[in-house]
Amino acid sequence: MKVEGGMGMKLMDKEVLNFILAHQEISLETVGQLLSKKEEEIRKMIERINSVLPEGSIKIRDNKILVSGGGIEESFDMLTLQEKSFLQEYEVELRRNLIMYRLLTHHDPSSLQQLSEQFFVSRNTAFTDIKKIKELFRHDPIQLSYSRKGGYQFKGPEMIIRNKLIQITRDLIKTVYGKTKMITFHLLSETDIHSMREKLEEIEHHIGIQLTDEQVNELPYILCAILARAKNHPIEWSFQMHRYDIRNTKEYPVIRDAFQDYPFLKEPDLIYLTLQILSSNMIESAFRLSDSDEISLAVDRFVDHLKSKLAIEFIKESDLKEKILLHIQPAIFRNLLGFQINNPLKTKFIKDHGFIYQVVSESAAPFENLIGHALSPEERVYLSMIVLGWMYQTKENAKSIFKAVVLCHNGTSISKLLLENLKEMFPDFEFIGAYSFRQFENRPIEVDFIFTTIPYKSKATTIVVPPFLEQESRQQLKKLVQKLLDLDTKKKAKGIVYAIKDFIPTDKMNLVEETVKTFFESDRKNETGEESDALGLKLTEQNISVLSYEISWEEVVDTIFAPLLERNAIEPRYLQAVKSAFYKHYQTMLIGPDVYLPHARPDEGVNYPDIQIVLFKKTVMFPNHRPVSLMVALAPSADNSHVLTLSKLNDIFLDSKALRQIKSAASPKQLLKIFERR
Repeated sequence: MKVEGGMGMKLMDKEVLNFILAHQEISLETVGQLLSKKEEEIRKMIERINSVLPEGSIKIRDNKILVSGGGIEESFDMLTLQEKSFLQEYEVELRRNLIMYRLLTHHDPSSLQQLSEQFFVSRNTAFTDIKKIKELFRHDPIQLSYSRKGGYQFKGPEMIIRNKLIQITRDLIKTVYGKTKMITFHLLSETDIHSMREKLEEIEHHIGIQLTDEQVNELPYILCAILARAKNHPIEWSFQMHRYDIRNTKEYPVIRDAFQDYPFLKEPDLIYLTLQILSSNMIESAFRLSDSDEISLAVDRFVDHLKSKLAIEFIKESDLKEKILLHIQPAIFRNLLGFQINNPLKTKFIKDHGFIYQVVSESAAPFENLIGHALSPEERVYLSMIVLGWMYQTKENAKSIFKAVVLCHNGTSISKLLLENLKEMFPDFEFIGAYSFRQFENRPIEVDFIFTTIPYKSKATTIVVPPFLEQESRQQLKKLVQKLLDLDTKKKAKGIVYAIKDFIPTDKMNLVEETVKTFFESDRKNETGEESDALGLKLTEQNISVLSYEISWEEVVDTIFAPLLERNAIEPRYLQAVKSAFYKHYQTMLIGPDVYLPHARPDEGVNYPDIQIVLFKKTVMFPNHRPVSLMVALAPSADNSHVLTLSKLNDIFLDSKALRQIKSAASPKQLLKIFERR
């Protein structure tokens, strides 16, 4: 991998690369028009991009920009990598993972000389890597041991060693050049990977599961790693599955028979392989646990708690529960066996959707009671993605101008979240759905746009998007779509004719559209527009109260909801519903440290969504003997749009400095300024 003195890819270079990957044979002239740059500037950008890619990845031929097959995956990874990925530390981390993979799978211990020769580094560098690896495992049950006769080798409980091997394999295949380096350094072969992929397709067919594209890409490497470990370390080992007997499922014999050409595999190895395949399957799986009724009840309690905390009603609630059930069953296997699932979006999701993550974490207690310990943050984020994606479900827009589809090689929760985000961003698009690449290729659907997480060739306008859309990514994507619409005279004409269709005779629609298209082709205009994001409930001074007189516990609900009654946002019956719920369960209705959120359901008397933030200058003593100075009265929306406001308020209330400023405010105007600054 080439590295340019620690320099990362410039923002404009990334935009150029995005256009190239979306079209793959786009002309220099077109890219220049889209970005308002001269052709020479575009050429220099491509030179910079090529400097951090394998040689010959992007070429210019007859004024067309071409991407080689081998360069597409590396190019896409560059779009989503952070700046540090181009620093020297990145290569060091990759090499250390490769060393750990060898030490975990090779049949003999490895000396410094062997590591030095295999990975083309000095003995001193190899020794530094070994020291760092030892530090990483300092507090683990497995240790990196050394003998003068053989060298370095991992020792410890076999179950933990295999779990660690899977984690390292996942890290490698999700790293730029990771898969290439594993083959280059002869840690595995392309033939083995191809053979394992064929076995997975066989297993899918026989037991009726549908793996995601990501799993089809990932599992062959994981299974090859397990096979290498089992072959080179033929030790007696076992593990217990007290609650679920895998050997008595219909799936186990199918998977066992698929691996019968590996005679060194013992029963624990085969059960472990089975669990890897089944527990990683998170979409459309027919796999059911023997006590799924218990899990179904846990799903019911989970959803009920969410509805109470978020003051929402889910559309197609039974479908949501089925989706959660399909996810949580294999998640239970992962947790019982100590598998460490990888969720690359964990940090970003928690940062951008901390409130939803917090509520889901609190609501996950029924699942945690089943497995006997807390879910990992990665598992909680996956659950949060399912919930967030479902929250913004609305009826299909019958007045859409363009048809679009989402293609995602990740699991269902990620693709669903991406789909719902795109629906929110582009209300004029009719999104047919989210599909894996294999699903889409088997379903001939005519669309205008394809939003895809990896490059995909199609006649439709194809746009490469990251699986998780941050604020900056959203803004760039809106600009990109608008530019592509401006560039495509047919789509631009279609949009304009649709806007005035009520004034055009039906039999003249096609003629008018063709005329407008011809006009734009002769005089192309470049106008860009940007829609504002949904902001939830509007907050003004009238939505804030600062009370200087004493309020009793019994009066508090009537007091804070009085402004909502005056504005006719709620009916008196809604106030009664709130009082009935809050005075019984107030300790569960929190939106921040000692900040309470009394509410009921929208169908219990909400005329329109509204909110009132109330600051008590003289604190109210609650039954739990805690003084309360801040409360939020909520009349929730039926379409769940109020959740955006709650999320923002939660972020503010969790900031101790902001909370002190709020409590010291003397007027609604001062309070509003604090909220507006956030």
